[in-house]
Amino acid sequence: MVQEKNTFAGLLLRLFILISLVLLSIVIVSMDSGLLIRGSSEDTVTEISQKLCILLAVILFALATRYDTRSRGFFILVTGLFAAMAIREADGLLDNIQKGFWLYPALSVSAVAIYFSIKQNATVKLPLLAHMNSIPFAYITQGLVIILIFSRIFGSGFMWRVVMGDDYDEIYKTVIQEGLELLGYMILLYGSIFVFKQAYEQRNNA
Repeated sequence: MVQEKNTFAGLLLRLFILISLVLLSIVIVSMDSGLLIRGSSEDTVTEISQKLCILLAVILFALATRYDTRSRGFFILVTGLFAAMAIREADGLLDNIQKGFWLYPALSVSAVAIYFSIKQNATVKLPLLAHMNSIPFAYITQGLVIILIFSRIFGSGFMWRVVMGDDYDEIYKTVIQEGLELLGYMILLYGSIFVFKQAYEQRNNA
């Protein structure tokens, strides 16, 4: 179900790509420094890149449900999770309808994903165990931890107020948090590309 090639060249390539993702996230945030200083984070290249990464991950997993039918139920759950995250990232746009409106479509998408995964319950548990021990999902898990936990804690205003005291400025918190989130999304997308590739090869080998 999950096939991986651990050649020395492959390890070096993955290391090079990860280093490139780190450097790219720094470059993008640096490009946005002017807008971030003025307190705008919604229309920056950083924010757009975050949205693009999670949207592409949603598309890749949705396509993977077609190619790897033995993992379909599990992939549907992941697609639902990423779709809910994509909706959350679009909260600035959805707030024009009502403050916090993003919660309703996010919950709806999650409910639909759970419903269809239950209908495919035979393809949830075993694929979940297999994929969670794979290299691609190691990247996805790392990306999720950075996005949902590390960026929130390390980039919290409370932490930096304590560290900087009277020299604290909101811009530091914003740059750190947005930069970490972007890195997390890039790593998550990187893992998603691997999963899609494996699913596509699974379809060709079926």
